[in-house]
Amino acid sequence: MRVLSLVFAFIVTMPVSAHPGGHYHEAYGLASDHAFDESLASFRSIIERTPQHASAWLSIASLLLIQGDVVGARDACLRASGYVDPIAVLACHGRIALAEGECRTAYMRLDRLLSSSAYLGRSDVYTLWAVAVSAELAVMAGDTDAADRLFERVMAHSPSAQVKVAWADHLIATGRGDKVLEIVGAYETNLALLLRRFLALKEAGRLNEVHNRIHQLHHDFHHAINHGDFEHGREYALFYLDIYPRPLLAKAAAEGNYNNQREPEDLVLLHRTSSLRPEN
Repeated sequence: MRVLSLVFAFIVTMPVSAHPGGHYHEAYGLASDHAFDESLASFRSIIERTPQHASAWLSIASLLLIQGDVVGARDACLRASGYVDPIAVLACHGRIALAEGECRTAYMRLDRLLSSSAYLGRSDVYTLWAVAVSAELAVMAGDTDAADRLFERVMAHSPSAQVKVAWADHLIATGRGDKVLEIVGAYETNLALLLRRFLALKEAGRLNEVHNRIHQLHHDFHHAINHGDFEHGREYALFYLDIYPRPLLAKAAAEGNYNNQREPEDLVLLHRTSSLRPEN
C-alpha cells in the first residue's frame, strides 16, 4: 500500500467515537498486516451496521484497489459521497485514475479544488490525502514542479512513510537522489524507505558503503521467499531487481507479491521480471 493508505494513517488516529459502528481499528490492523481479505470483510461488516460510515467506504475502496478491483473501488468511492468532504471523494477517484493511468482529468479537478480559498490553508486528513494523491497525479502527468510543491505541502503536515516513499521515487526518477539521502537517514527502519536510500546511493556510485547491510537483507529476504512469506514482496522484488540483482529471486518475489496485492507498481514489477534471464 502506498499513498492511498495515507487515509488509513490519519483516520486510525481519530477518537473511536469518530467511527460509528465500531471495529474500525481492528479492520485497519488487519490491513496493516496485509490480511486484505479479512480486513475487507471487517470493513463490510461495519458498513452493514452503519451504511453512512464514509471512512469505511474509503477504506474499502483502498483495499479493492490493492486487489486490482477498479470497478468495485469506484463504487465504494461513490458510496462515500454525501457522507464526507467532497475533497475526499475526489481523492478517492484520483487514486483510481492513477491505477488506470488516466491522470489528466483527475489531476485538473483536484488541483482546481486544492488551489481554491476553501482548501488552500487546510491540513485536515482528507485535504492532506487529496494533496498526496494530487502529487502522484502530477508525477504521472510529468509536472515535476507541481509534484515537488504538492509533496512538500503534505510533508510539512504529515511526513508519513507512505508519502516519503512516493516522494523518494519521484526524486530518484528525476535524477535527484542526493535529496533522497537528505530525507532518508542511514538508520532508517522502514524497509521501503531504506531501499530508496540504497537506490540513491547506487545513483551516486556509493552502494559499496552499505555492502554488509545488503548482504544481511539478502539473507533475510531469501529466507522469507523460501518460506512463502511475501508480506514485503514488493520490497523483495525491488531489491533483487535494482539493488542486488538476482533474476530468479526477483521473479519469485514479484509473483508472490502479485498474488497478494495488485496495484500498478506491483504489475510493473511483475512485467519487469517476466523477461529476466536466470543467472549463470
